[in-house]
Amino acid sequence: MGHLVGLAELAQYLGLVSRGRRPGNRIWELLRAGKLKGLPYVRVGRAYRFNMADVEAWVRRQAAGGLNGAARSR
Repeated sequence: MGHLVGLAELAQYLGLVSRGRRPGNRIWELLRAGKLKGLPYVRVGRAYRFNMADVEAWVRRQAAGGLNGAARSR
């Protein structure tokens, strides 16, 4: 397993702004709402941890899917 990060570090990497005092709140809200489908994570007790190599691969897949979807709709 590669480098694991928490919610705050992932939010910073993805550029998501938090709505609360805790930096990872926005990621937590999106995970609970099901908006980050397929985002790979590991539960360590009550904490969410994210393998950065897996997250980067997920971001690439999301970007490729978004570009393909935009090309199809035109």
